[in-house]
Amino acid sequence: IHIPFCEHICNYCDFPKLVIEKDRQDAYVEALITELLSYKDDLQSLRTIYVGGGTPSWLKKDLWKRLIASMENMFDFNQIKEFTVEANPIHIDREWITLWMNSHVSRISLGVQSTQENTLQVLGRRHRHEDIQRALDLLSTDNAFDLNLDFMHGVFGQTLDDVRSDLDYVSKIKPSHISYYGLILEEGTILDHKVKQGLIRMPDEDLAVSMIETVNQSLRRMGYHHYEISNYALQGKESLHNLAYWRMKPYLGVGTGASSQAFGRRFKNDDRLFGYINRVKRTNRGVAKDEAYDAMQEYVLMGLRTKTGIDLSAFSRRFRIDVFKAFPRLYRFVDSTFLKVERDRLYLTEAGMMVSNQIFLSLF
Repeated sequence: IHIPFCEHICNYCDFPKLVIEKDRQDAYVEALITELLSYKDDLQSLRTIYVGGGTPSWLKKDLWKRLIASMENMFDFNQIKEFTVEANPIHIDREWITLWMNSHVSRISLGVQSTQENTLQVLGRRHRHEDIQRALDLLSTDNAFDLNLDFMHGVFGQTLDDVRSDLDYVSKIKPSHISYYGLILEEGTILDHKVKQGLIRMPDEDLAVSMIETVNQSLRRMGYHHYEISNYALQGKESLHNLAYWRMKPYLGVGTGASSQAFGRRFKNDDRLFGYINRVKRTNRGVAKDEAYDAMQEYVLMGLRTKTGIDLSAFSRRFRIDVFKAFPRLYRFVDSTFLKVERDRLYLTEAGMMVSNQIFLSLF
């Protein structure tokens, strides 16, 4: 479920989002409810929910209540195994926490990005270290949620000591899950513009690699399982929702710009707010286009993102072809330091995960 509203647009973000007066949110939530209702029969097998953004915690609280009340009439929340909501540290308060506890939410993903002032400023984040700590103090009071913290490395001006300080902070908080992303310059973002203008430079490759190695080693020592390229979890605390993506389970996206892979096809909603709302008014759904979908390629890309990799026999049964015949370029990486075959599984090594983007680009 996509909530596209933001109080402020961050320098690195290219997701469909907009800064808008809160009174414009009502029409959007009405469209969300209509679209969800159009899929009601398909929601009976629902197992995970993820509310992302934008900034879901910037939604008006009465609209959140209305959305949840509508969803309670569409399916049985008792069958939901995981319900995640993204939140900005600045917005966390007792009222939101109570609302989430009463709304079946089981997991909060907090957009920390960094505990260092210089890195937060480069990213255009408005929260500061004290806001992060205040939010975590509030969230830990009831211990009602599993907690994910989002961090970034590879940011302009970020040092290895900055990354180590962030990791020291993680070791004190010990959330159940960590997402640690390398910054990617997306076309059209503020950071992309500044780099093209020569105003800032990204960290050199050696420093970027050192940051990734430091993250991997430190989180491993803390007891986190590196189960996907950018994700780390304590035992049994992996994100069920994200695992569904990586295991090629069907998923449904509702809201502006939301993508779906369901009913044997891939499709995407209109990423313009009023374009989306008008489509829903006309057709009850926001779908703007079908997208190209190569199931075999997707299976390999998604499978190799995870620590367990690809089940070779399952691939052969599903597609009636051996994975190495389907993708002969895989051979060049097998038995290297990057890709291994072991016990009928093909998987990236730790070294392979560090250069996974380059491997995927060379494969496809």
